[in-house]
Amino acid sequence: MKNEPIQNLTHQLTHDLGLAIVQGVYPVGSGMPSEAELCIRHNVSRSATREAVKMLSAKGLLTSRPKQGIRVLPESNWNMFDTDVLRWILSSKPSLSLLLRIHSGSGCVGTASRSAGRDLPPSDSQSMTSKKH
Repeated sequence: MKNEPIQNLTHQLTHDLGLAIVQGVYPVGSGMPSEAELCIRHNVSRSATREAVKMLSAKGLLTSRPKQGIRVLPESNWNMFDTDVLRWILSSKPSLSLLLRIHSGSGCVGTASRSAGRDLPPSDSQSMTSKKH
């Protein structure tokens, strides 16, 4: 997906690795290449690689620990509200269970608004919960 404008090498590497993870190139629970190997494979600096790994960790795709290396986390850890994660998922061939998880995640907003509606007068609360999300 090289047709999207990417700001810098860190963002490009984040995009490339994130897409590869979502597409299953790096299976869940598997060890990723070391930072040094990623630097060589993608021709980027060590600091750009570290930052990309941090960004993917913040999105819930990876975990990185000393002596354990970089590991791919299960889909249940992925931040489905992150636009990059959603874009990567939708550009791949997502499983039905993953699509259902994305859909059910969007219901969180409706659930929160319905919960908040409990503190409103009955007429306001009823109109709030009857709207489609």
